[in-house]
Amino acid sequence: MRRITKYNLTRLLEKKLKHGNISEVDFCTRIGIPRSTLLRDKSTLLIDKFSMPEERLRIYAQALDVKIEAILNYSIPQRSIFEPKEVSKSKLLQETQLRP
Repeated sequence: MRRITKYNLTRLLEKKLKHGNISEVDFCTRIGIPRSTLLRDKSTLLIDKFSMPEERLRIYAQALDVKIEAILNYSIPQRSIFEPKEVSKSKLLQETQLRP
C-alpha cells in the first residue's frame, strides 16, 4: 500500500535544492527551522492527525517560492457564499405562521 504524505515538501524541496545547489542542512539553516522538524513535516502522512502550523507553512512557501496551496497535498473545502433572497414581510409571516 502506498503511503501518501500530507505535504508536497519532498518534491518541492528536491526541485529547490537541485536548482539552488545547496544541501538540505543549509536550507534548514537559512529558513531557521531545525532539520528534525523538516524531516517530520516531509514524512507526515495524510491520515495523521498532525497539522503543520500556518506560520511554518508560510516559511516553507516563501523559501520554496510557491503558494501555500502548492505545499498541501489535499484540497481545502471552499465556503459557499450566496446572496440571501429578498422575502416580503407578508410571505415571511405566512411561512413562520406569525401574526402581523
